[in-house]
Amino acid sequence: MLLEVDGLTKSFGGVTAIADLAFEVPQGQVYSVIGPNGAGKTTLFNMLSGIYRPDEGQVRFQGHELVGRLPHQIARLGLSRTFQNLQLFFNMTTLDNVMVGCHLRTRSGLLSAALRLRQVIREEQQSRQWALESMTFCGLEAYVTQQAGALPYGVLKRLEIARALALQPKLLLMDEPAAGLNDTETLEMQQLIRRICDTGITVLLVEHNMGLVMQASDRILVLDYGSRLAEGTPEEIRNDRRVIDIWEERFNMPSDPAPLLQVEKLSTRYGPVQALHQVSLDVNEGELVAMVGANGAGKTTLLHTLSGVQRASRGSVLLEGREITRLPSHRIVRAGICHVPEGRQVFPPLSVEDNLRLGGYAVRKDRDWVESELSSIYELFPILKERSHQAAGTLSGGEQQMLAIGRALLGRPRLLLLDEPSMGLAPLLVKEIFRVIQRLNQQGVTILLVEQNARAALGIATRGYVLETGRVVLAASSEQLLADEAVRKAYLGY
Repeated sequence: MLLEVDGLTKSFGGVTAIADLAFEVPQGQVYSVIGPNGAGKTTLFNMLSGIYRPDEGQVRFQGHELVGRLPHQIARLGLSRTFQNLQLFFNMTTLDNVMVGCHLRTRSGLLSAALRLRQVIREEQQSRQWALESMTFCGLEAYVTQQAGALPYGVLKRLEIARALALQPKLLLMDEPAAGLNDTETLEMQQLIRRICDTGITVLLVEHNMGLVMQASDRILVLDYGSRLAEGTPEEIRNDRRVIDIWEERFNMPSDPAPLLQVEKLSTRYGPVQALHQVSLDVNEGELVAMVGANGAGKTTLLHTLSGVQRASRGSVLLEGREITRLPSHRIVRAGICHVPEGRQVFPPLSVEDNLRLGGYAVRKDRDWVESELSSIYELFPILKERSHQAAGTLSGGEQQMLAIGRALLGRPRLLLLDEPSMGLAPLLVKEIFRVIQRLNQQGVTILLVEQNARAALGIATRGYVLETGRVVLAASSEQLLADEAVRKAYLGY
């Protein structure tokens, strides 16, 4: 066996993420690990690659014990990985990013590199050739000289794979490579995974897209709460009663589900001016629902009313069946609604990390969770980690938007309210913010999105509402709203 895992256990405080896990990965296969959010999949990858040290258990790779080795030592043995959230150098060219993956294949040290010895020059030329071959394999030859930060998300996903392949690994760990990709990009990713395996590289895959998993995998391991639930071929897993039951329990809603958020005939006034007129809507758990409308339609007022910033004059707001209409804002946050306001509203003099920690104030007693989630926020927004000690007021608009979203996520939201997240951002940053929003929803975060960029919002949403002069005038699926001629003319510009 190429990889043997035995009795692997990892806990964070009082939470056990991986419990006595054992499995084997044969050479030359695509071996997938699947399971609900929180099953421990990424934690498993972090232990295999040396980022986390297991509390118990053994990991043997080609006969070498990995537990206790540092990440670069494990990589040198022939194990490389990609990440759930992109970990690239966005200010460098694509070629330079991939050449970083060749570093462990060279022998020159810092002194010889500084002196530009002949050996260093030869190794740089060889690394450049390896990187070009890796990029060509991943279909990136057209982007060799371009800066990574200027490229589309789907290209960046393949770029990270190319960097991992530049190491010439024997085992490649791929953490949700299809997350945030459209259907065409997902099919291309599936084909790339199979081509990697065909070269003799074993692939250990974590992925939520079950269509891709079933088509690309040779064998599948199913995790549930960090424990092994089932293991077998795609056909065996597809027909395993335990897997079917757990998927139905976690993901299949009843035929008439109770909404996570239920708003009934909500009205709000500013003195004599009525801003909302008997607004009714609902948001089911796991949905991404868009609210679109022109300036002055009442979209921001609606979010202010839901989060307790503005008091409702009539109507009701229920969260998981519990009346929260009259609760003060801090109690609404504790109930599970976190609000990312229009204009970000970060605290300029405070550092990035201090701003983030303020988001976890309502759950501050659970310090282990806050620290763990802070690491997750930095994985989601790597630029925030780089600038964690920088004053928030010195960040760009896009970086402040990332900070505002990260701060809200630290409040452990059951429902995330997003108010105009694309406002004032450059087109490239708008695309990245919307990809992040879509990725959060795919990871199980329920979102109510208010956005003037109706086309982008409806493009990622499950359903949508149209608000005009404080009234809901239309509610339908995103596809129906995008196809509606009146909506297109009024809000989509065509």
